[in-house]
This record gives sequence, structure tokens and C-alpha cells, in this order.
Amino acid sequence: MAITVAVSNQKGGVGKTTTALHLAVATALAGRRVLLIDLDSQANATTALGVAEAGVDTPGSYLALLNNDDVRPAWARPTGIANLSVLASSLDMAGIELELADQTDRLRRLRPVIIAMSDAFDWIFLDCPPSLGILSVNALVASDTVLIPVPPEQFALDGMARLTSTITRLNDAGQTRITAPSILITMAQSWSPEKMRRATEIRQVHGDAVLVAEIPHSNAIDQASGERQPVFMSRPNADASDAYLRAAAQLILRHETKGQASTGAVEELVEQMRDSLQPAPATAAGRKQTTEQTGDQRPKRGRRRRRSNGDGPKIYRSRRRLRQAAGTAVLICAALLMMIMLLGAL
Repeated sequence: MAITVAVSNQKGGVGKTTTALHLAVATALAGRRVLLIDLDSQANATTALGVAEAGVDTPGSYLALLNNDDVRPAWARPTGIANLSVLASSLDMAGIELELADQTDRLRRLRPVIIAMSDAFDWIFLDCPPSLGILSVNALVASDTVLIPVPPEQFALDGMARLTSTITRLNDAGQTRITAPSILITMAQSWSPEKMRRATEIRQVHGDAVLVAEIPHSNAIDQASGERQPVFMSRPNADASDAYLRAAAQLILRHETKGQASTGAVEELVEQMRDSLQPAPATAAGRKQTTEQTGDQRPKRGRRRRRSNGDGPKIYRSRRRLRQAAGTAVLICAALLMMIMLLGAL
């Protein structure tokens, strides 16, 4: 039976789709069979994996919710990443809540879909829309757990509070089986004292529910989104890439071992994921064949590139630090000058 995770937060712009996408990819890199179900009408999780939106000939999450008795694992479409499939969304999802409004089982339409898919996959991730409407409640009812992406800012914390309150009410009504939600701090900014303080408060209040990894506010993620590929593929050395791998490893071990994952176990699984990212080494025969095909025996010299962790050009950070240092020096000189003038006046 697949472990089903709803990635949800009522507040939009918290990195929800990015988190659902990268956790699904990282879990697939760990060798698990993974399905990502896109429940958002924007279909960003679908197109980010290079898959076209669902249609009449290619059924997806919209038709699955309307005709949940007909769903088959074949509806899941493979991606360019091994072990990862997606149940695509489309713009039709924008009107699904109106179409389900008069159905007596409108809050349980997704559960038969999960059951139909469970035998074919080890993990199922649900990318929920930024609301607490019928779709998000369906995801909560059908899931084993929920992961809440939360930037350290007040509006996102308010959205998390409403979501956890909804989960409590659903649990009390016997609608869900979510007992231990997980929280992932996203868009963390180490240079913002206010956000660092809020991140600390989140950990103090929610304890072990908060994953150890924090996803940094990173240019690497923006660049990867523009290239329509996960950050692991486009910027594997970026801080954001490492953080998502660690978050996924802790989440996997937390639910597969039914307890808190040790640091050593997390590191071992992260290394396994990194190994899956490495291309297979070329054999001598393969290199010889390639050389013969190109007809060029001389190794080509490439331009040397400045090494970077993928979070932005280093020269910009150096200039910013230089300006900060120059500003500090000017303030110090001004203070010394005023002190000399005061001493001279005395």
C-alpha cells in the first residue's frame, strides 16, 4: 500500500508546488516508485516535469475525480525521471468544485483513486491548490499524512494554523487518519533576523514535526523552474538541492520506519540519491566508439567556468559585501571625526 502525502497550505506562494515536485523527484531518486497527483488547475507540477496537460485522450486528475471507479494505473504518465509518474492536471480542474458540489461523497472522491493506484506505487504525493476547498479536503481525507510548507512569515503561519485546525476537525469526525503532520520551512533567509526569529519559533512550538532541513530562498530554484526541470538536475550543487534531498530522506525514513530518522540514516539515503544523479561512467570501448564516430582524436578544451553553488553569481555577492564594508568604514570615520571635534571643543 502506497504512503500518501498531501502537500498543502491554504496560503499561496509558499513553495507548495515546488516542494511537492522536488520531494517526489527525490523519493524517486531513492529508488521508490512514485506518483505525483497534480490537483491544481494551473498544472505547474505537470508541465514542470515535461508532461503535457491532461485531455480527452490523456485522462488525468480531473477525469479521475469525476469517474473515480474507472481509474487505472495506466492513467499515470511516465516522466523523464526513472521511477516517477504523474497524474496530470489541466485547466478543467478550475471548475471541479462546482461539478462535485451536489455529490454526497464529494469529500471522498479522491480516496478510490488512491486505492486504484496504490499497488503500482510506493509513494504518492498530492499537490494541492492554495485553498481549503473541496480538492484540498479530498487530499486530506485520502492521505496518510500531510506536509505543510511554511515560509517564516506571518501570513503563511496563519494559513498553517487554519490547515491544522481543519485536520483536527476532520480527525474528530473520523474522516482522516492524519496523526502527525510534517512541517517544512521554505524560503528561509539567513540574512533576515526577523525570518530567522520566526523559524526558531516554529521549531520551538512544533518540535519534531518540523523537518531538520530548511529550504533556502535560492536563485537556483528560480533558474530550474525557468528551465522546466528539478533543481537536482540543473544545479545539483546548490544549497536548495541539498536541502530538498535531506528533507525527502527524513520524510521517507520517518514514515517507512515509523519513527524519527537518525542523522546517519538520513546521510546514507541522501548519498544514495546523489549516486542516482550521477551519469554512468563511460567505458573505454564507448569512448573509442564516440571518437571514431566524430573522427577527431584530439580532446577538446572547454572554457573554464567559475565554480558556483548555483545560488547566484559570486561576483554580485562580492560587490554587495564590498559596498557594505565601505559603508561601515564611512560610518566609523564619521564617528571618529565627530569625537575629535568634540574633544577639541573641550
